[in-house]
Amino acid sequence: MESAKKFLKLSITLMAAALIFTIAVPRVAHAITATLVYITNTPANPVPVAAQPSVTTVVGTNSADVQNNSLVDLGTYDVSQFSTIRFYGDPATSPTVTVEFILLVADPQGNEFLLDSLSVSGRVRLPSVTGIYQTPGKSLHVIAVASCSDTNCPTTIPANITIFGRQ
Repeated sequence: MESAKKFLKLSITLMAAALIFTIAVPRVAHAITATLVYITNTPANPVPVAAQPSVTTVVGTNSADVQNNSLVDLGTYDVSQFSTIRFYGDPATSPTVTVEFILLVADPQGNEFLLDSLSVSGRVRLPSVTGIYQTPGKSLHVIAVASCSDTNCPTTIPANITIFGRQ
C-alpha cells in the first residue's frame, strides 16, 4: 500500500511538472523569439520589406504636322531616371500615308544610337505603334518621317507621341 502511495505521489508530481512545463515553455519560447526579432530588426540591420509598386509617369508628349516626304524633330526627353520606357506613336493617317518614328538614345557621353524604328500606315483600322524598352540611356530623341504614295496626298500629316517612364 505504501508503495502505491509513493507511486501515486510520484505520478501526480510528474503530471504537475509536465503541466507547468507545457504552460510555461510556449511563453518562454515566444519571449525568446520576440527578443531575437527585436534585436535583429534595428536601424543598422533592418528587416527587408516588400518593394514599393512601380509608378508609371508621362515623360513627355508632342504633336507635329509633318510635311509629305520630310521629317520633323519631335524632341529629346530625359529618361535617365526610369527603369523602362514605353513609346506610343499615334499618327492620324490616310490609307496611303506612312509615318515612321525613329527613336535615338544617348549614352552618358552624349553619343546617339538607334534604339528602334517604328512604322505605321493608315492601312490599319486604328494606326498606332508602341514599344517598351529597358533603360535605354540618358535621353530619348524622337524623329518622325512621313511619306505618301498617292497623288492626292495631304499637305501635312499629324504625328502624335507620348513617352511613359516606369521607375
